[in-house]
Amino acid sequence: MIKVDKRKVSRLLILSTLTAVLASCNFMNEEMPECATDPNVFTRVKFLYDYNVKKTDLFTDHVGSVYLYIFDENGVFLERREHTREYTSDPGFEILLDSTELRPGSSYQLLALANGNHKGYDSSLNTPGFQKGEMIPGVSTINDYRLTLDVDGDGDVDIFSFSQRFEDENIEQLDTVWTTLTPQYLDVPVVRAPFESIEQFPDSIVDVTIPLMRITNHITVHLAGSNFTMNTNPEDFHILLRFPHGNGEINITGETLGDKELYYRSIRKTMEPQGLQTEANNSATLKTEFNVSRLQDGDGASLQVWNADGTKLLAELFNISSLLAAGKDAYDDPWSNQEYLDREYEYELYIELDDATAESLKIYWVEVRISVLGWAVRFQDEKI
Repeated sequence: MIKVDKRKVSRLLILSTLTAVLASCNFMNEEMPECATDPNVFTRVKFLYDYNVKKTDLFTDHVGSVYLYIFDENGVFLERREHTREYTSDPGFEILLDSTELRPGSSYQLLALANGNHKGYDSSLNTPGFQKGEMIPGVSTINDYRLTLDVDGDGDVDIFSFSQRFEDENIEQLDTVWTTLTPQYLDVPVVRAPFESIEQFPDSIVDVTIPLMRITNHITVHLAGSNFTMNTNPEDFHILLRFPHGNGEINITGETLGDKELYYRSIRKTMEPQGLQTEANNSATLKTEFNVSRLQDGDGASLQVWNADGTKLLAELFNISSLLAAGKDAYDDPWSNQEYLDREYEYELYIELDDATAESLKIYWVEVRISVLGWAVRFQDEKI
C-alpha cells in the first residue's frame, strides 16, 4: 500500500492553482490579458447656496471664488484648494479629487469659504472685508480657523476704532463672503477588483455637497424728517451702526467669536426726493447704506446719528438686528429670527423723525420693509 503525504498534495494543488492564475494574468504569458487593477476612487465635491429667502441655489450667480479646506478625520489641516470665477460660473462646477489626493480607506472633514471677488485669494487681500487666517498644513486644526475683518483703519474699509470714526475716510463696500453652513464628513471607500478578474472595473465616484451661508449683509436706512430737503447736506450727520460685542471675527461655520466693540460707517449717504418734486414740495429722505458682518438676534446692535463734528449723539435706535428679524413674518416659512437673519442679506429700514436738524432729532416711528414683496411692519415706540 502506497502512503500519500496529504500536506505535499495540498501544497502542490495550491502551487498549481497559483501558477494558473499568474499565467492567466499575463505574468507568465505575455500574450494573455492582464488582471484587472483596483479602480480609482474619485471624490466629487459640489457646493450649494440655497440658504436664502428665495430657497434657490444661487451659487453660480453669486459666488466669484471658492476655497475648499481639507482636514483629516482628527481635524488637522491638510490642504486648501482655490477655484475662481472662470470655473465657479459653470452651472456644473465641481472639484474632482482622485485617490492620490483623498486616499481610499481614509476619513476627512471638508469645509469651504467663498467670496464675491472673482480674481481669487490674493486679490481679495487687497479689497476691504474679511481676511482669511493663515493655516499651516499638518499643524493647524479646524478650531484654529478664523475669518477676521480688516479693522486697521487704513481708510479702505468701513470699520474703524471709536477714536477714528469721524475722520474723512474712503469707504468701500465689503466683499461678499460665504462660509460653511455644516461641515461635511467623508469616508472614502476602498473598492477592490474581484480576484482572478481580467475585466477592468470602472472608476468609482463619491459625492459630497458643501452647503454655504452668507455672512455679509447690506442694510439701507431711510431717514425722513420734516426739515429734510434736497438742499440738506448729508455730511451734516454721521450715521453709524454700533455692535457692542463686535462681529468682526468668525470661525469657519459662521459663529461670531469677537467681543470687541465695532462701529460701521455708512458706505454711501445721499438725499433722495420724496414724491413729486415741486417748488412747494422739496422734501427729501436721507438714504444711508451699510455693509456689515453677520447679524445675530439679540446682539445689541444700534443705529446712531451724530452731528457733523461727532460731538453730540442726536438719536439712537436700539435692537437693530431684532427689528430687522421681523421681516420673517413676510414669509410663510417657520423660520426663527436667527435663521431669517442668516437667510436674508438685503434689509431696509424707514425711520420717521419728528424733527430733522443737525441739532435736534427724535425718532417717531420705524418701519421694516421687504421691498420685493411689498411688505412692511411699523413700530411706533421711541424706546425701540
